Amino acid sequence: MINVVQFGGRLNFRRSLSAASFLFAIVVLGSAPALAQAPAPASQSKEALAFLERAREGVQLYIDTFKDLTAEETTTVETFSLRGALQDKTTVVSTLVVYRAQQKPSVFAEYRVAESVDGHGIKDREQRVIKVWERLAKAHSVEDELQRITDEGNRQHPYMKAEGFTLFQAPALRPECRSAFRLAETGAEQIAGRKTRVFGYVQTEPCALFTYQLGLPLWLEEGRKLHRGQLWLDADTAQLLREERDLFVELASQPKVQVSVMHWVFEYAPSPFGVLVPSAILMESYRYAGGVFNDIADMRLSARVTRRYGPFSRFEVKVEQKVTVPEPPQ
Repeated sequence: MINVVQFGGRLNFRRSLSAASFLFAIVVLGSAPALAQAPAPASQSKEALAFLERAREGVQLYIDTFKDLTAEETTTVETFSLRGALQDKTTVVSTLVVYRAQQKPSVFAEYRVAESVDGHGIKDREQRVIKVWERLAKAHSVEDELQRITDEGNRQHPYMKAEGFTLFQAPALRPECRSAFRLAETGAEQIAGRKTRVFGYVQTEPCALFTYQLGLPLWLEEGRKLHRGQLWLDADTAQLLREERDLFVELASQPKVQVSVMHWVFEYAPSPFGVLVPSAILMESYRYAGGVFNDIADMRLSARVTRRYGPFSRFEVKVEQKVTVPEPPQ
């Protein structure tokens, strides 16, 4: 099993659970994509630096706005054999809302209320939600409370738990990680008719915002876990339209050897709420297959998780109709 934990704060998972978390628990076998090219060292112009500051402000605005939004989410989980054959496929339709911890409302996480699995509706869904809320009130701590909400939201596919990547975006633009990333403008493209400025990034040192436990072989697990990727930012608003991100392991014994272990693609679309919201998120997981050739580890696709989103609406207006449970006390 693999346990991957990504945090939105500086707390360690075993002691406390912060605002954003990602848990991945899959037996992974599966060929990792080529890593996004690291940006060459370059001195940014004052205008480019000011544009990136607007982008950072946009990321925070996205997080603040998203706390009050809800949407229908369709998650497809695919797992693959060592030879790349599809082994299993599950599709879950859920209502996505943001859950605020009853013990500490400033801490929050994604909560998914499953409505159907592979086209079959969930029986007694509303009664179960009420029981879940009652159990949450009995949690011993904030981390226990959020762990229960995470487990419940992923109950339909217990071998895979993925949280935080919808609510939180662009680690390269998070202020907590400013010194850990190097960014460089690499070009301009159009996405869905919108002009974008493209920035490549590479993480050069760890950031306490993210912690991963991948269940890799020891010689991989001991390496530094860093990100690299590309950001497509709206040329007018500086909001994030698309991101491609890789997590790679930098080997302690051979720093020039970098092994890709996770891959993400984030796509965003306009909304009536002043921010771009997710339209699709793709996550792929890779595992060491037992060989190294010309300093390249044999990493193969193990699992692919695809999430697609319907129209977003305000949480306080729609959640009672969908979940029939009042918002936890603030």
